[in-house]
Amino acid sequence: MVLNYMEKHEAGLLQLSQWVKAGQLKVLETITNGIENMGVAFCSMMTGGNVGKQIVKISD
Repeated sequence: MVLNYMEKHEAGLLQLSQWVKAGQLKVLETITNGIENMGVAFCSMMTGGNVGKQIVKISD
């Protein structure tokens, strides 16, 4: 899909960098604590149970 719009790549990067600098992009993530819960987190990710990035936090 990206290759279909290569002529818009530079403008897109510029727009994204402006949004990042302005704080307009929000990061969505689902954090699961403990390596013992990695399997649950993986299954959740594969079935659409997470929002954004699925992260398994194994230590503080």
